[in-house]
Amino acid sequence: MSITEKLGSLVLTLKNFSTGLGEDLYIDLNPGFMTRTASGNNVVENPNTLQVAALKSHTGTQSYDLTYLLPNLPEVRSVTIYSNKLREALGTANLG
Repeated sequence: MSITEKLGSLVLTLKNFSTGLGEDLYIDLNPGFMTRTASGNNVVENPNTLQVAALKSHTGTQSYDLTYLLPNLPEVRSVTIYSNKLREALGTANLG
């Protein structure tokens, strides 16, 4: 996963992406990294999220135009796939 900015445009790219099946899935941007607690649970250091787009597909490389977020995009350190229907995260990955 990466976010790139060029010539006034901003694009989130999910390469070789795969997530579990679910309904009403969205992409959330997080200001915190995903880390593991001493007890082994995965948590996002800063849970404030910004939901930016509906997920296009459960698999494959895909891109999302986030230019509408410029110039006010907060710092982003991880991305979460979130089910609005289930009100739970299917997965989170730190940006590389």
